[in-house]
Amino acid sequence: MSSLLHNRRGSVAFATVVALVPLIGVIALGAEGGSWYVTRQHAQNAADAAAYSGALRLACGLGAIACTDTESVDYRGKQFAAQNSFCNTGDTSYPGSRCTSLATDVAQSVEINQLGTWKGVSGNFVQAVISQQQPAYLAKLLGLSTVNIGAIAVAEVQNPKELCALGLGRYPQNSSALILGGSVDITGNGCGLMSNDTVKYASTPTFSGSGWAVEAVGGCVNSGNCDPGVPYNYYMPAATNPLEQLDSASFNDVTGNAKPCRNGSVTNNDSPCTLSPLSTGAYGDLTVTGSSVTFNAGTYFFYNAKIKINGGTVTGTDVTLVLLGN
Repeated sequence: MSSLLHNRRGSVAFATVVALVPLIGVIALGAEGGSWYVTRQHAQNAADAAAYSGALRLACGLGAIACTDTESVDYRGKQFAAQNSFCNTGDTSYPGSRCTSLATDVAQSVEINQLGTWKGVSGNFVQAVISQQQPAYLAKLLGLSTVNIGAIAVAEVQNPKELCALGLGRYPQNSSALILGGSVDITGNGCGLMSNDTVKYASTPTFSGSGWAVEAVGGCVNSGNCDPGVPYNYYMPAATNPLEQLDSASFNDVTGNAKPCRNGSVTNNDSPCTLSPLSTGAYGDLTVTGSSVTFNAGTYFFYNAKIKINGGTVTGTDVTLVLLGN
């Protein structure tokens, strides 16, 4: 009896069983958390695709040509979310949808927003917000009854920047606003070559250096290769036209030569002069050698005139000067 009381065989096995209970719980909880992470990654992929697709549709609508896509930004965003297996509960009607019937205690939400500002920056943004709510299992021990897994993505539609060449043709026209001639070799620091109409290549150009891009509003009209060998986008929103203030001007009706300021001359002895655009007619010669001239915003026509600034101060914001005649 004494030897039986001192027998320790099996005690390690008993301790192991006791230790395995919380260990298995921790491993299972880790596996549950891992499944949340996988779902979160899938949700982020869906949000990225939805925001990007919605932004492409928004860019199409902002372009200078009539957008042939009849669906909305909201539709395109939700369509690509659906193709990545995320839909609003009960909504699986999008082409290519991979959404399946969910368990009764699982719900998904897809929201597409078109924003005018994002984090204090004005612009054209598309935001995709995707979430999935599902029950917690072992995590209930931590006080969680349900888990909300979400992802957000934002895409911005920007106009071309840092352009070094801009063709201002209006789509559609009979000829391209940007044509790159045969065997052209473009070298140097890269920038954007942009056409507000179409782009055409006489042959495939050669670009040397980084940062080059070719962009257009109405596509490429080549019958052959339209790949210039650098990044390109042939369906961009139109670039800002620096001469757009002239679009509504009727040049044939602008005549005369009203003398600006003091008989067309501003010297150190003159008081500051402020000019405004003329409703009819045009200005004549203007010579500034002292004092100051301020142009109010608008378009100014100078007919058979010269503008000379040899001194003084000339200021103005949103001002366009047009010299007509000789």
